[in-house]
Amino acid sequence: MRFVEKLNVLRYYKPFIDAGGGVKQVQTALKWSEWYAVKWWEEVYSELGLQSIRESVFARALFISLKIRGYLREDGRIKKRPEKPEYPTNSYAIEFVELHESFDRVGAVNVATQGRRKHIGGAVLHHAEPRLVQNRQTDLPPPYGDRAVPDHLRADCKGGPDGHGRDGDLNA
Repeated sequence: MRFVEKLNVLRYYKPFIDAGGGVKQVQTALKWSEWYAVKWWEEVYSELGLQSIRESVFARALFISLKIRGYLREDGRIKKRPEKPEYPTNSYAIEFVELHESFDRVGAVNVATQGRRKHIGGAVLHHAEPRLVQNRQTDLPPPYGDRAVPDHLRADCKGGPDGHGRDGDLNA
């Protein structure tokens, strides 16, 4: 990375780096991201194979990212594995790792198949992916239309009890 690029990174990401406990803590948290990416790719590849990159945006993103970083061969097999990083000490960096841990509990194969597979007692059942019901008012799939906002929260979206926001403005 060139000197000018390093200055720009520090300039634009300084609040993030400061909140993350400094460069070392942010790097540690990002190493966890790479470690989980390899772990998830291994799960997806062993269960679904290389064709998974044609069927899943998640699998394709993992493959491309890990291939660029030199973790995968052309055939999708793991070339090298990152070492399991130390756990960060900064609370913001810890939350970043905990986000990955909670996503890991969902299961990479489940994400790659977009929930089309159900594991029941060791058996794998396939089911059709539900279609999104279009919102008639905005023609956007839930949760983007205002009908996706529960009634008890909708009042808060229209000015709210504290008076902030504009009438009907969901993004206030």
